[in-house]
Amino acid sequence: MATGLKIPVRVGKSGGAAIETNSQAQTKKNLILALSEGGDDNPFQRLGLSPTLLFKIKDAAFRAQALREVERKFDEFSETISLLPDEPITFKEDQEGIIELNVKYINLETNTVEEFTKKFSR
Repeated sequence: MATGLKIPVRVGKSGGAAIETNSQAQTKKNLILALSEGGDDNPFQRLGLSPTLLFKIKDAAFRAQALREVERKFDEFSETISLLPDEPITFKEDQEGIIELNVKYINLETNTVEEFTKKFSR
């Protein structure tokens, strides 16, 4: 079972850091961090997706790059989650320039299908 700090970081009942013991919540938290808008050049801490990929998604080539980047991020969590092979990763854009990423995956710890949705604004 995955554990980690609760987000937002806060003090627990015993006075130490509050720990998240719910594996589904921990997985969601890790996905939110991994699939947030990144752009960090630190080679030891590659968090998030490249903003240039997200904001040029209308182009078919950039859409393919963004799909590969999301798949790579999910591969980093291959011990706890697996992408559904028959469900595509989708990007939707509305009139205000908001891009919505939608991914369905299997939580391998609970063997349930879950959905991850993240919105990015331009």
